[in-house]
Amino acid sequence: MQIFILFALLSLLGSGCSYFFGGFYLDPSTWWIPVPLALGFFVALYLLWILFCFVGSLFISLKKAPKKPDHFAYWVVKETCQNLLPFMRARVKFVGLEKIPQKGKVPSHLQPHQRL
Repeated sequence: MQIFILFALLSLLGSGCSYFFGGFYLDPSTWWIPVPLALGFFVALYLLWILFCFVGSLFISLKKAPKKPDHFAYWVVKETCQNLLPFMRARVKFVGLEKIPQKGKVPSHLQPHQRL
């Protein structure tokens, strides 16, 4: 949601600056110009975000497991999913969360000598 709000604010700012510094405010018949400008800026920023995600994914090595979790990558995936899923009209439903233990390890992930 942070990316959505940031892109919305930047698109409004870009639209206002283009309207003002472009001299459109001098003609009263061009009052409607900031609306498509804001939408265009928002779409352009979101396409740049998707391009950033694609280029960033090219540098991820799939051959070796990561040693520690990457918080920035987690944030990027979370923000992208939170913004794309509503537009695709998709819902995420979690089933069986009550079966996951609150503490300790999941039994199927223990080593064979730890199950005894």
